[in-house]
Amino acid sequence: MDDTSAGRSVAANSNHFDEQTLRPDPDSLSVIIPFYNEAECVDLLLDTLLPVVRPLCDSIEVICVDDGSSDKTGPSLLKRCRDIPELRVIRLSRNFGQDAAITAGLAHSSGQVICIMDADLQHPPALLPTMINAWREGADMVCMIRKHRDDETPFVRSAKSVFYWIMQRICSFEMVQSAAHFRLMDRKACNALLRLTERSRYQAGLYQWIGFPTTYMEYTPDQRAAGSTKWLLLPMLNRALRGIISFSSAPLRIWSFTGATIACMAFLYGFYIVVKTLIFGIDFPGFATLATLILFFSGVILLSIGMIGEYLAGLFEEVKQRPLYLIYETRGFDQDNIDRTS
Repeated sequence: MDDTSAGRSVAANSNHFDEQTLRPDPDSLSVIIPFYNEAECVDLLLDTLLPVVRPLCDSIEVICVDDGSSDKTGPSLLKRCRDIPELRVIRLSRNFGQDAAITAGLAHSSGQVICIMDADLQHPPALLPTMINAWREGADMVCMIRKHRDDETPFVRSAKSVFYWIMQRICSFEMVQSAAHFRLMDRKACNALLRLTERSRYQAGLYQWIGFPTTYMEYTPDQRAAGSTKWLLLPMLNRALRGIISFSSAPLRIWSFTGATIACMAFLYGFYIVVKTLIFGIDFPGFATLATLILFFSGVILLSIGMIGEYLAGLFEEVKQRPLYLIYETRGFDQDNIDRTS
């Protein structure tokens, strides 16, 4: 990774903070990294990250969360844990998803400031000093925003733009487009996130929902160190739907408005048919028109039932109160293999 190019890629775009004395350097730093089938990136990531973070604080911990990988990610992390005193490893019992893995890392972190980044080195570790400087200037959350998404297809970029356009209009808080998991937060922001115990989590929305003072900084992502992306189209669509349902009831209100509109139109059309029949008599109705209307209204009914079903499914997940994740084993913590659920 070219540190100089990473440094040039950063441009601050901060919220307004009240004038205050700069915070001192943090006493401790936790870096949380979720892994899923990233065995090829383990050594390169740790060898790149540790020289950057060790000079930043006296107390450092790098928490790597293996989210049920099916390759050698877990064994590779455990092997490095024997040689790196700052390394902490959490292995989940299966794949619970990136949001659950990040939550597990947050729950086991102890740093005054916490940084979240991906394992593929597209989030440049060289930007951590700059992010800590923004925290010292008063930001409780430092959010990194990608300058471009040239590695994505035009369809994916367009779909994401539509998703954020929708979220910005239906949510009660600001959703910033291209805001990644690559961010740094204060301990009090971390504690606020951990108070949100919902099972169906859209982590990017939760970061914004807590509303702590945030600095936004642009960066240019590096090339993936190894392997291929785990974000395919269908998981991204499911994630987008979960985000919309988790933070707004607007889809339900939209279908209520749609139903009321169609009912009014049907009433007016029925009134027209009655008047026409009384004046001109009965004519032979068209089968094509009738079939089209039946199909149209059937589709509207099924869509509305499906939308209600999505909300009921979310309620069903919350009512069961299952743990967000299960821990198979831990290494590097003071007490390993004690906390297995959350």
